[in-house]
Amino acid sequence: MKVELDPGGFLATSSEELKSELSNINPKLEQSAAVQYALTPHGKLIRPLTLFAIANALGLSVSRALVTIAASIEKLHIATLVHDDIIDNDQWRRGRPTLHTQFDLGTAIVVGDSLIFETTAWVKDTVNLGIEPRSALEILSQFATAGQQLCSGQQLESQMTSSLNFSYTRYIQMIEGKTSSLFELAAVCGAILANASREERQRFFTVGQKFGIAFQMQDDLLPFFSDREAAGKDLLSDLRNRRPSFPLVVAVELLEGVNRTNLLSFLASDTPAGSESFSMLTELLVSAGVLQKCQDLLRQTLEEAKALLEPYHETEGGKFLVQLLHQSTRRKL
Repeated sequence: MKVELDPGGFLATSSEELKSELSNINPKLEQSAAVQYALTPHGKLIRPLTLFAIANALGLSVSRALVTIAASIEKLHIATLVHDDIIDNDQWRRGRPTLHTQFDLGTAIVVGDSLIFETTAWVKDTVNLGIEPRSALEILSQFATAGQQLCSGQQLESQMTSSLNFSYTRYIQMIEGKTSSLFELAAVCGAILANASREERQRFFTVGQKFGIAFQMQDDLLPFFSDREAAGKDLLSDLRNRRPSFPLVVAVELLEGVNRTNLLSFLASDTPAGSESFSMLTELLVSAGVLQKCQDLLRQTLEEAKALLEPYHETEGGKFLVQLLHQSTRRKL
């Protein structure tokens, strides 16, 4: 995924400062090499970019405090990836071994924990960077809320996986916790830093929520529309672990008769899910119109997010966020 940044503009400058901040590893940590492995090379930085775009749309300039909050959100995101890879026993992330595979399980757990606690310290210290104590406390509260939502989303996924009680409503609840929570955090923090009105904060919260939902929907669709060999991660992990991914959830609700029975039997079985099973599933989802239904729901969610951004289309941040929405939900890899 590639998005265009105006050279020397607000977003480009903020992004460069963010990358520098993320490369600043605490040398006192015994796991500093593992922390560096987790943080570099940088990913797509979509959540920090969302914060920067909203801050710009609301009239903010580049500041150290803004970059610090953005880096804290990215570190929290990376911590969740480290822990997710452990829970799912995934072996690959971003084209290389996952942290617990490259090092060991204990190191990976400690690195994830340390990143979470470091974000708390960073947010607290923004009062020394010009942020009013009341705003810093509010942002810290938003981080805590996002953390609670992340855990609730993970717990709901585990419940749905073990019970095979898949429904679209529960799926949306799950990804609002697991994925949207950090997009919402980025959006609301941008609004808080800009001293936005309550109405604007709610507007951008909803933008973040819908962005996160659309992003996860697209992520769940990647195995069906991407080069799985070049993806840099195990795209069949959800299928192999019978997790409630977007296409499977829609399929359970949409399919009828023998097709639905066969799908539920497969999900309930211990049969290893490899390329052959995936090919059969893909054929079923295409022929039954499931993948088309998924694309329609994704497009609807994306349009709802774009509509909320209409008042900000003339700002650099507003234009960029619309571009980011489009490109993030049209990923091939």
